[in-house]
Amino acid sequence: MKINSLRLTNYRNYLNLDLDLNEKINVIYGNNGQGKTNLVEAIAYLSTLKSFRMHKDSVLINKNALFFEIEANIEAFGRKTLLGCRLTSKEKNKFINGNEVERNSDFIGILNTICFTSNDVWMFKDISQRRYFIDSELSKISPSYCYSLNKYQKLLKERNEFLKQKKIDELYLKVLTKAIAEESFLIINKRKEFISKLNEELSKTFKQLSDDNFKLDVNYQTSFSNVNSVKDIYEKYEKNFEKDILKQVTQIGVHLDDVQVKINGEDIQVFGSQGQQRLAAIALKLSLVKVVERRSGEKPIIIFDDMMSDLDENKRKRLLSSLSQDMQVFITTANVTDIEGFINILDATYYLIEQGSVVDIERK
Repeated sequence: MKINSLRLTNYRNYLNLDLDLNEKINVIYGNNGQGKTNLVEAIAYLSTLKSFRMHKDSVLINKNALFFEIEANIEAFGRKTLLGCRLTSKEKNKFINGNEVERNSDFIGILNTICFTSNDVWMFKDISQRRYFIDSELSKISPSYCYSLNKYQKLLKERNEFLKQKKIDELYLKVLTKAIAEESFLIINKRKEFISKLNEELSKTFKQLSDDNFKLDVNYQTSFSNVNSVKDIYEKYEKNFEKDILKQVTQIGVHLDDVQVKINGEDIQVFGSQGQQRLAAIALKLSLVKVVERRSGEKPIIIFDDMMSDLDENKRKRLLSSLSQDMQVFITTANVTDIEGFINILDATYYLIEQGSVVDIERK
């Protein structure tokens, strides 16, 4: 999988950008605040239709514009595809080869990016970020999961609005709950399968980065731990009807599930050092690379956003050497010397960014 070219219009501080890309290593460098992260964020946006910085879509539109557009020519699954997205204050339009698509699940995952950032360790401290990690990465490799998750979220919103009514029609509440239970069953099983695949790689990958012989694993915690059918899930919801009506909100569900990362059986947030947490976050993403490749048959596109300076020389070398040389990689950095010694044997293109423009391109 690779991106041949990228076009941005009114995306953050990029008013107009038309850029040909290296099929191997792309180094995006320049001073802070010039737009390095904005560029790779736009690439990743075409993968998930969300910012990996967890920002609202509205802030992605240049402050002097009414819309943004992202367009990329990609090669994946043996064919060339033109992906596009246009966002206004009112709607988000998605295009494949110039044709608009309605469902997110038909678009997400055609381009698969995996982003490594210095903020990845925050997933160990924030349950919403842990859920987002699982949901966004699983959505990219499973259209059925993406579809069920979107459907569940719409049903949940409808159910919560319904619970705020003064008079509750219990028959309709049961209909809504049955539909939610059906999507929940699929979501739970897909999450369990995905986490199992991650765990097959995680400890081994962590050891390759650190030489420490610790056991690292992801533990899935759900409101429905002992259920085997849609009926079991529905019955759990049903037992909570009175509480939901009283509180006017759905108090259990897969939207409240958690994933904990454990080191030697203990919560890494509590018992892991900062260094261990940083390496665990990297190991989690590297394990994801392997899961994606085995599931889809395509190597994902790798983005390292301003995180090389957080690693010592040995860790940087191990990280970069763990990737296949035929992967397309994007690296943002304020200091080229942080990475230059480890990629000079590879085919790399350097892009100097100043105030939302590429002012110099050098291929090495």
